Amino acid sequence: MRPCYPARRHHHSCRRGPPGLDGAHWLIELSDADGLHFAERWSPRDGVVRDTGMALITLAGLAGEDIY
Repeated sequence: MRPCYPARRHHHSCRRGPPGLDGAHWLIELSDADGLHFAERWSPRDGVVRDTGMALITLAGLAGEDIY
């Protein structure tokens, strides 16, 4: 099984302002020898960005808070 790096996924084109009226901007960043990589999503409901974000939220002790 090969590793999955959310920040190396193709990201959506840059937009001005949020794509919806309610939600949150999720940004995962990765810095390595190849440079800076990022993945951004608007309130992801599934996928590797959501999974990574939820793991970080849990590690930070914020599980149980409202998540958008």
